[in-house]
Amino acid sequence: MGAGIVHSLAKAGINVRLVEVDAKAAAAGMGRVRKMLEDDVRSGKLTVLEARHVYNRVAPTTEWTGLG
Repeated sequence: MGAGIVHSLAKAGINVRLVEVDAKAAAAGMGRVRKMLEDDVRSGKLTVLEARHVYNRVAPTTEWTGLG
């Protein structure tokens, strides 16, 4: 799942599972999401607290279980 999709869904209030092939890729994906949220804060679209809440809606994983 692309970081942009994760970012959009989490901003819409949806809890998102970011599934990646390994922990390194999951960490990189979360870094991209964090960067987009930092950009949102800089541009005034979100407050720092709102961005933190959005970020906390994202659960990175390497497992495909529990998606049903």
